[in-house]
Amino acid sequence: NFVLLGWLLGRSQGKAVVILAFIGNSSNILLDYWFIKLLGWGSYGAGLATAISQYLMLLAGAIVIATGSISWQLWPTIKSKLWQPAALRTLFDLNRDILVRTFALVLSLSLFTNLSSGLGEMVLGVNTLLMQVFLMASYFIDGIALAVESHAGRFYGQRANADLHWLLLFGSGISIGLGLAIALLLTGWPIPFFSLLTIHKSLLIALPAYVPWLIPVLTFGGIAFTLDGYFLGLTNGRVLRNSTLLAAGCGFLPTATLASWLNQPHLLWLALATLMVIRAITLLRQVPSQLSLNSL
Repeated sequence: NFVLLGWLLGRSQGKAVVILAFIGNSSNILLDYWFIKLLGWGSYGAGLATAISQYLMLLAGAIVIATGSISWQLWPTIKSKLWQPAALRTLFDLNRDILVRTFALVLSLSLFTNLSSGLGEMVLGVNTLLMQVFLMASYFIDGIALAVESHAGRFYGQRANADLHWLLLFGSGISIGLGLAIALLLTGWPIPFFSLLTIHKSLLIALPAYVPWLIPVLTFGGIAFTLDGYFLGLTNGRVLRNSTLLAAGCGFLPTATLASWLNQPHLLWLALATLMVIRAITLLRQVPSQLSLNSL
């Protein structure tokens, strides 16, 4: 399914991607309700619902591709050109860089939760709730990044630098606006929303002191996620890898370690904000050089 989605995005078939994502997610939700709530199958039902929804998505993807995305009459010509060592090496090099980048991000977020647990149950509970918001917002912002990724590759191939510049500004503006809107909304009215996630009054009382950290995290995170899509569209995984390693190793890790030593929860949030800021700045600095290379 990931291959199908990536292939469709690479061909700028965003409508098909939305359809497949809707089929996969909506069927998962409906089957979860049926298997868990109505039939009482518990975690077995949750796993079964996820598996079935993935197969339904795969079936829909196969239908989409078979009914118009591939010119099957070209298959004899294409078949003889499948084995291209240089192209395969490029593909796996890109995959390696994306894997390292993703591992560094996941490790940082996991350490954030792990270090939160060392700061007490209250801090762990508050940070877990706020991380749910961060992940939820990331899904929305990631949709914008995917759109940027799809169009960036096409514009880059056409050497349409003006369109690339406009795309980056437009995508970043929407991502920043969306992230900032979510953060400000929750900062202004935290209790109504978080009351949906927890019934513990002690957590609801402590939350307002930490919610403002979502403002820098989601704002700079929006820029970073959009630039992720931009450089993925340009198939420049090395820039993404180096940026994330620098942000995680020189920004997040030292600050998070210091927060743990000093027992300072706010310093831990500063570490997460630093991760996003450094990623955004280092990626932004690479944009002019990429546009210059594309002009040659």
